[in-house]
Amino acid sequence: MNVWTSSTGIAMPDLVPISLRRRWVELGWCPDRDIYAVFSEHVRACPDTPAVIDPAGTLTYTGLDTLVRRIAAALSESGLSPIQPVGDAGTHFTCSDVRGPPA
Repeated sequence: MNVWTSSTGIAMPDLVPISLRRRWVELGWCPDRDIYAVFSEHVRACPDTPAVIDPAGTLTYTGLDTLVRRIAAALSESGLSPIQPVGDAGTHFTCSDVRGPPA
């Protein structure tokens, strides 16, 4: 099995064949970086741009990054390691869920 290593040194199994992964990188379809690195770059470039828009409101990339960091901290505090995969089946959040009830 192939192993992909993130920019922070976390090694994870890569189920995509190396030749296909390299081709995706060449075509620009895969940046060959972990998803959070790509997301963080976008947060820095467009901090106030809407990232999530739903009937309850809008969440900017900065707001989404704050939420992602909060969730990551909670997962870490619960004892999960940085390399342990976490899945989500069917949980949906709205902008009002993130912000809490209106004052």
